Amino acid sequence: MALGAVGGDAESDSVRYWAALVCGLLLTACATRPGYQAPGSSEGYAILVPDGSVWFDALAGALRRRGMDVERRVRGDRGPTAVLITRTVDSLEHAWLHDTRTGRLLATASLRSPTDSAGSAAATAAAIADSLLADLDRRRRR
Repeated sequence: MALGAVGGDAESDSVRYWAALVCGLLLTACATRPGYQAPGSSEGYAILVPDGSVWFDALAGALRRRGMDVERRVRGDRGPTAVLITRTVDSLEHAWLHDTRTGRLLATASLRSPTDSAGSAAATAAAIADSLLADLDRRRRR
């Protein structure tokens, strides 16, 4: 994309989306009321998974099958919520969970994506969900 182009492309829209999400997290972290207590385990969080792609649908389904409360849009009347952020670089899937009130990193996962089958999104999403929840619970026990 040439500098100064009007409109942009899908990649620049994605960058704007994630930049807005991160700014929202930072603003929310600054506005956190004193005395906020993070849940003691993964079951205490609702997980915000963005809507609008096959990949996010697969992740939301995988997290729901593991007993998590999954939200697809931001709501102000929720209890503790973690936002799911993902990024694919050279067929390596990276995922992070951040507490929406404090901005604190809760869990991370990375996994090489198989490129050989159409059903790989569901399998990759399941592996990412398992890894994220295991890391979240491991970090909470410390």
